[in-house]
Amino acid sequence: MKQIKFLDLWQLHKPLSNKIIKSFSQNLKKSSFILGDNVNKFEDKFSKYNRSKYCVGVSSGTEALIIALKSLDIGKGDEVITSAHTYISTVFAISLVGATPVLVDIEENGFNIDTKLIEKKINEKTKCILPVHMNGCPSDMLAIMKIAKNYKLKVIEDCSQSHGAKIGNKIVGNFGDVSAFSLYPGKNLGALGDAGCIVTNKKKIYDKIFKLRNLGQKITHNHEYIASNNRLDSIQASILSIKIDYLNNWTNKRIKIANNIKNRVTNPKIQFPIIPKNFKCVYHLFVIRVKNRSSIIEYLKQKKINFQFHYPNEIYKQKAYRNHKFGKFINTSKLYKEIISIPCHPTLKDKEIDYIIKTLNSF
Repeated sequence: MKQIKFLDLWQLHKPLSNKIIKSFSQNLKKSSFILGDNVNKFEDKFSKYNRSKYCVGVSSGTEALIIALKSLDIGKGDEVITSAHTYISTVFAISLVGATPVLVDIEENGFNIDTKLIEKKINEKTKCILPVHMNGCPSDMLAIMKIAKNYKLKVIEDCSQSHGAKIGNKIVGNFGDVSAFSLYPGKNLGALGDAGCIVTNKKKIYDKIFKLRNLGQKITHNHEYIASNNRLDSIQASILSIKIDYLNNWTNKRIKIANNIKNRVTNPKIQFPIIPKNFKCVYHLFVIRVKNRSSIIEYLKQKKINFQFHYPNEIYKQKAYRNHKFGKFINTSKLYKEIISIPCHPTLKDKEIDYIIKTLNSF
């Protein structure tokens, strides 16, 4: 068996390469590189895909989070509650607007914020809850929205790993006031460079986001807010408009592969994520838990199966937050010693999937 890649972007893009090259040539000919029709087209396609009223394309998922926070006037003196298990961008975004990140531990047998612990962290400074749909599985938004309503808090969803995930028939990104998506190349829907977008169903928020992503202006040279340049460029937008037409097919393949692995791996040493019955997980990452992780790392290397750690170091142990007292997070700390991400991308071949299953069973 040849090396099984964790993610093979070339095999994903290869069938689309003629369309992508054509779109680049059209951009080159028109010399339209910033915002414009291509960005408008993508925003329209993504809002329809996500069943959201409004979509604004931005330069990255990190900036999407920052702008989302600013659109709700969150800043200095405010506290924002989020998960102790997430990518650093989630927490950095809170800090970068001047607010204070407040971390909450995750569920014992899951990857998302433990909603039973949220209320303990709420005080008079709390302004927002920022749940993260980790690995493509939704957080319990029904419980979160109930808490937010009771305490009159805003909600921002970090959907960077959850394009198309659902609770019941409702797609994530439509529960909170505003939601941020990363369109980084490795995401389920990814550009060929950095990109992101923000969705909302509230026009007032949309109008502000529209200005915040472009130097605080809607009309050129009329700046209503102090804001930076966080525009989505038209080349990336045109590529995203091509790829979004394939997203449902790719997502279905991810789900099929994940279910195949979960159903056929019987090794008790391997623990799989528990997905609530009415939740649709889109498996941006397929993360397993193994208590003796060091041994499976060597085993997978020998068997030529690529893997990754998401993420190797906890946020509350990062040097950037050395002066910030977050507290203790028992479940998160335990998780970081046991998790490993294995291949689950839509270009995996049947023989590769069978080999992964055989390998996990024989560990």
